[in-house]
Amino acid sequence: MPEGSESESEIFERLDVLSDLIEENIKLAHDTNRIVRDMRRTGRIAFWFKVILWIIVLGLPLLFIGPIMQYFTALTGYSIPAGTSAFGIPSSTQIQQAVTEFKAKNTATP
Repeated sequence: MPEGSESESEIFERLDVLSDLIEENIKLAHDTNRIVRDMRRTGRIAFWFKVILWIIVLGLPLLFIGPIMQYFTALTGYSIPAGTSAFGIPSSTQIQQAVTEFKAKNTATP
């Protein structure tokens, strides 16, 4: 662009158009930022909702295992050994009994 080929009014007109474009760009950036923040918030809410849902889905049946096992033992006549906990994990009394037996066995033999 050679100097002097444009009048001042054309230069100011171009500057007005550029300033309008800059303002539109700033508004667009703000809108994009708002949308991204909303998406992140929605993602966080969805994540925690899924966590709570899976805790309910996987944890709720554990509450019913004891009564169901007692019902089946009453029907079949078999009994569950005292002190046995869910999934065959030893109870604290069974662990304590095993420790005392181990100590007694080790102190008895020289």
